[in-house]
Amino acid sequence: MQQAILRRVRTTSVPLCVFSTRPYYAAQQPTVSTDGGQSIQRLGVALFGLGRIGWIHCGNVIANPRLNLCWIIEENIPLAQQFTAAQKATTTKVIKAEEMAQAIEDPKVDFVIVATPTKTHSAIVTSSLRAKKAVFCEKPVASSVVEIQACYDQAEIIGKPLFCAFQRRFDPNMGSIRQRILDGAIGKVHMIKTCSRDGQLPSSEYVRGSGGIFQDSTVHDIDMVCWLAGEAPSTVHATGHAFVPYIRDAGDVDTVAVTLKFPSGVIGIIDQSRHAVYGYDQRLEVFGDKGMLVAENMRPTTTLHLDGSGMHADCIEESFPTRYSRAYQRELNHFADVVEGKAELLHQRKDAILAMQVADACAESNRQGQVIPFHA
Repeated sequence: MQQAILRRVRTTSVPLCVFSTRPYYAAQQPTVSTDGGQSIQRLGVALFGLGRIGWIHCGNVIANPRLNLCWIIEENIPLAQQFTAAQKATTTKVIKAEEMAQAIEDPKVDFVIVATPTKTHSAIVTSSLRAKKAVFCEKPVASSVVEIQACYDQAEIIGKPLFCAFQRRFDPNMGSIRQRILDGAIGKVHMIKTCSRDGQLPSSEYVRGSGGIFQDSTVHDIDMVCWLAGEAPSTVHATGHAFVPYIRDAGDVDTVAVTLKFPSGVIGIIDQSRHAVYGYDQRLEVFGDKGMLVAENMRPTTTLHLDGSGMHADCIEESFPTRYSRAYQRELNHFADVVEGKAELLHQRKDAILAMQVADACAESNRQGQVIPFHA
C-alpha cells in the first residue's frame, strides 16, 4: 500500500533555477549555535512530494535554522537528488514511497510535511500519525469531509497536531486586516471581497487531478472570508464558466463568482479566475460602517517611472511562490512552535472542515444553478 500512496506524485521535472536564487534558500546545517556556543537540536522533518508546493516547503525547511530536513519521499529520485545537491543538503536521504516507513519511523523525525496530490493525503497523514509524528499537510487534508474528519480523529487519538496549511492566514497583509477588524477599526463589517486570479494557467494534467476549482483554489478564499467574518455562512451561491477548452473538457470551470451570506448579515464575494495575463492578482477588501480595509497586489519593487508616455511600474507578482513567500515561511515557523509546545494551531479542525464543506456547497450550487442553504 505504501508504494501506491505516492504512485501518482508529480514526476514532472522542475528546473532547479526556479527558486534557487530566492534569499530564503540556504545551505543546511545540522545544529544552531547560541551566543554561549551551545548547540540546539533542530526539529527533524520528512517531506512527502517535490512538486510545485513541495519545492517551496523543501527550500524553506533547508533554510530554516530551527529545522533539519532528514528525508524526502519522492518518486522522481533524480529530481530530488539534484535538489539536495544544489542546496548542499548532504544529510538528507531520498527514498520512494515504498520505503516511507524508514522516514516516518525514524526517531529523529519530529514532523512530516505532506505536499503530494490531494488523493494521496489521507493515507500519508494517517500513516504518519500512527507513527506518532506531527503532520503539516497542504490543503485539503483529504479529498472529502468524511476523510478529513477521520484524519483529525486519528490525530486526537494519537495526541499529535495535524495542521492544514492555508498559507494566506500567515500573510502579513491579511493578518493585519484580521487584527484591525478585531480591534474595531472599521466598526461593524458589512462586506468582504476577495479577488484571486492566477497569473499562469495550470496544466491539463494538474486540472484533471485537482478535484475541481472550488476544492483546489476557491477554498483559499473561502477560508479567508470565513476567518475574517468569524462565522460560517448561512447560504452559498456559486456560478462559473469554462473559457479554456481543456478545462471545459475536464468537466471543470476556470472563472467563478461566489456569494456567501452570513448569519450576522455580512456578505462575502469571491471573484476568481484560473488566468490573468497581467500577473497573480490577489486583492482583499473589507467594508464596514466606520471605514474600509484594503490589501493590494504586491510588486517586485515600488519604483515608478514617469516619462512623456505616462507612468510605468513593475508588473504584479507572477505566481504564489513569490507573492506568498513570507507566508510560507511564517506558517512553517508557526508549526514548529506548535510542535515545540509554544503555540496553539492557528488553523484548527473546525476550520479545515468548514472550508471543505463550503467548497463542496459551491460546487453543488454551480451544478444546480441556485442558492444552497448551508449548515456547518
